[in-house]
Amino acid sequence: IQQARNAKCHLDDMNFMGSILHICYAPECESLDDLREKLNERVKQTLSLT
Repeated sequence: IQQARNAKCHLDDMNFMGSILHICYAPECESLDDLREKLNERVKQTLSLT
């Protein structure tokens, strides 16, 4: 998940073959397992900050 965030930050608004790339989130392509993993990762990150 963190790799996806890093890729979005790096590629968003980048010039590619004369056009500006815009990377966006597509929740319709995400499975329930992906969502659970993302939420669990967010909980871990939040708990480590407190």
